[in-house]
Amino acid sequence: MLSQQIYTTAHMVIVMGHAGQRGKLLDLVEEYELTLNILENGGVVNESVEMTRVPGTVLLNLLALKAIWKETRPVIENISMHSTSKIEIEKSYQNLKESTARLTEASNELVGAYKSRTYKLRREMSAILMFCVVVAVISLFVVVVVRRYDKERIESERVLRGAVNASRWLCEEPMMVSGIGILLLTRSTFRDAGKRCLDMRMMS
Repeated sequence: MLSQQIYTTAHMVIVMGHAGQRGKLLDLVEEYELTLNILENGGVVNESVEMTRVPGTVLLNLLALKAIWKETRPVIENISMHSTSKIEIEKSYQNLKESTARLTEASNELVGAYKSRTYKLRREMSAILMFCVVVAVISLFVVVVVRRYDKERIESERVLRGAVNASRWLCEEPMMVSGIGILLLTRSTFRDAGKRCLDMRMMS
């Protein structure tokens, strides 16, 4: 974490006497400040990665971290100044120890809030995917049932049409037989009448 790097660099400046690390300390301060601003407002990281602002569920954790940083930055800048007395630097170093612990804790809470949000989104996505799968299975079942119903309906209609046609044929057949009988009877009657007329003429 940047907060740990800042503390380590400040330790090198104060305890180990590496005055050349003061510039690096100021660079880390600017980098930390930029990171917080990007998290809050969005922006480009390392000139290539674009980040969006933190979501509302994480914003409170970020604001708490910024509040601690606002108290910590003057302490670090005081350490990096050459004109500061040794007593003031040592006092600032002790304050930095406490501030670093608070920054680390707040940073961990921010990361934890991000993780909780990510897990929540994953659970919601899993629930949505499961719902979609259930809907797809139900839809497939409905399609199968409807197709089977249509097949049975078509078969039933075919059988019903056959039964209706058979009933019509049975109803029409006696009429056909009666018509044929009448026709034969009429032809027989005319034939007998003609025969009788011929016999009467021969007798006369």
